Amino acid sequence: PAYMLEFKTFYYPFSFDEPESIKTRIEVFKDGKCIETEDFTYIVEEDELEGFKQFKREYHENSY
Repeated sequence: PAYMLEFKTFYYPFSFDEPESIKTRIEVFKDGKCIETEDFTYIVEEDELEGFKQFKREYHENSY
Protein backbone atom coordinates (compact mmCIF):
# COMPACT_ATOMS: atom_id res chain seq x y z
CA PRO A 1 0.00 0.00 0.00
CA ALA A 2 1.16 3.48 -0.81
CA TYR A 3 1.60 6.03 1.90
CA MET A 4 3.35 9.33 2.36
CA LEU A 5 6.12 10.03 4.88
CA GLU A 6 6.73 13.64 5.82
CA PHE A 7 9.33 15.16 8.10
CA LYS A 8 9.22 18.32 10.21
CA THR A 9 12.45 19.61 11.68
CA PHE A 10 12.66 22.01 14.61
CA TYR A 11 15.78 23.65 16.00
CA TYR A 12 15.82 24.83 19.63
CA PRO A 13 16.43 27.34 21.03
CA PHE A 14 16.29 30.34 18.77
CA SER A 15 19.04 31.91 20.88
CA PHE A 16 22.36 30.18 21.46
CA ASP A 17 22.97 31.78 24.86
CA GLU A 18 22.36 28.43 26.56
CA PRO A 19 24.44 25.77 24.77
CA GLU A 20 23.05 22.97 26.97
CA SER A 21 19.55 23.59 25.63
CA ILE A 22 20.46 23.33 21.93
CA LYS A 23 18.65 20.50 20.20
CA THR A 24 17.06 19.36 16.99
CA ARG A 25 13.69 17.61 16.94
CA ILE A 26 12.60 15.65 13.90
CA GLU A 27 9.01 14.50 13.68
CA VAL A 28 8.06 11.73 11.24
CA PHE A 29 4.53 11.76 9.85
CA LYS A 30 2.81 8.96 7.95
CA ASP A 31 -0.32 9.99 6.08
CA GLY A 32 -0.54 13.16 8.15
CA LYS A 33 -0.22 11.43 11.54
CA CYS A 34 2.89 11.82 13.72
CA ILE A 35 4.31 8.32 14.21
CA GLU A 36 7.74 9.12 15.61
CA THR A 37 9.74 11.91 17.25
CA GLU A 38 13.54 11.98 17.48
CA ASP A 39 15.48 14.47 19.60
CA PHE A 40 19.16 15.24 19.11
CA THR A 41 21.24 17.27 21.59
CA TYR A 42 22.94 19.21 18.80
CA ILE A 43 22.11 20.95 15.53
CA VAL A 44 21.70 18.30 12.83
CA GLU A 45 23.45 19.39 9.64
CA GLU A 46 21.80 19.00 6.23
CA ASP A 47 23.74 15.91 5.09
CA GLU A 48 23.04 14.06 8.35
CA LEU A 49 19.40 15.14 8.17
CA GLU A 50 19.06 13.70 4.66
CA GLY A 51 20.69 10.45 5.80
CA PHE A 52 18.28 10.23 8.73
CA LYS A 53 15.29 10.78 6.44
CA GLN A 54 16.49 8.12 4.02
CA PHE A 55 17.03 5.65 6.88
CA LYS A 56 13.50 6.30 8.17
CA ARG A 57 11.99 5.90 4.68
CA GLU A 58 13.69 2.52 4.27
CA TYR A 59 12.78 1.47 7.82
CA HIS A 60 9.09 2.24 7.36
CA GLU A 61 8.96 0.75 3.86
CA ASN A 62 10.34 -2.53 5.22
CA SER A 63 8.22 -2.66 8.37
CA TYR A 64 4.73 -2.26 6.88
